[in-house]
Amino acid sequence: VLYINSPSNPTGGVLTRAYIGRLAAIAQKHDLWVISDEAYEDVVFNGEANGWFKAFDSKSGKELWKYNCGAGVNAPAVSYMVNGKQYVAVAAGGNNQIDSKRGNSVFVFAMP
Repeated sequence: VLYINSPSNPTGGVLTRAYIGRLAAIAQKHDLWVISDEAYEDVVFNGEANGWFKAFDSKSGKELWKYNCGAGVNAPAVSYMVNGKQYVAVAAGGNNQIDSKRGNSVFVFAMP
């Protein structure tokens, strides 16, 4: 298993396309699974206590889409790929400390 953390916390540094290409070649050569915490670098995600989960263009900041999950979205989103298709998933469970609406759901969105 090859785990890639890009952008990395807390610096926000992002691996270059060339570096990721070299990592992909190593993974293919050694038949490794690749796990990445944020494989979709052109879009950033934000969850809100009011239930909105939003996607923004990482360069312009323009809102691309949003979905109301019905409960506070306080968890970080995760992104993954299956058979070449990109997905983003997020939990909507609410939060006692800020009194956001409670829930018990995980939402998965297919990326274009």
